[in-house]
Amino acid sequence: MAKYDYPPFVLKSLIQCEEDVAENYRYSLTIPFSRIPKNKVFVILKNPSVAATKDSDHTANRVANYCFRKGFDQVTLMNLFAYRTPNADDLVELCKNKGGEQRIKGIRNDEFIRQAAGEASKIILAWGTAPKGFERIYIRRIKDVLRLLNPLPITYVDRVSEKGPYPLHGQVWGYEMEMKDWKLA
Repeated sequence: MAKYDYPPFVLKSLIQCEEDVAENYRYSLTIPFSRIPKNKVFVILKNPSVAATKDSDHTANRVANYCFRKGFDQVTLMNLFAYRTPNADDLVELCKNKGGEQRIKGIRNDEFIRQAAGEASKIILAWGTAPKGFERIYIRRIKDVLRLLNPLPITYVDRVSEKGPYPLHGQVWGYEMEMKDWKLA
């Protein structure tokens, strides 16, 4: 997976990355655009890739650019699954092993999601569709995360898949796309 530089409006020296390198988890990545952020957005994606404090990746840059253009001054990226891999299909393989589902979720992931959600001005769901063969586990995890966020207002960008509760992934957001309110079913 290619590494990218962060956009020039990002205060690189203030980026915070909560990770467990030994276990291959990234729990959160906070990317500030202001020294004293007041309008914070929290984005929940599928799983982390390579972005960290020094290097970004395509998804982190796309989401940071979108959020900056929408007037936010900090974005915190989190994921349904904290296990770091640039290929979401790896999650399917890891789940085949005993304890795999808990392994890819990350022991502290829910704790970080609760904390970030409580500090955010806006929450955007952006995990995209399930990898093939992963739908059952994916839906169960989505329901768990939605319970963690209830009763907070949540949004998504542009559209949700007709195949399930799959908001458009942040990697494909267009700058003209609008945020919409998520309606709990």
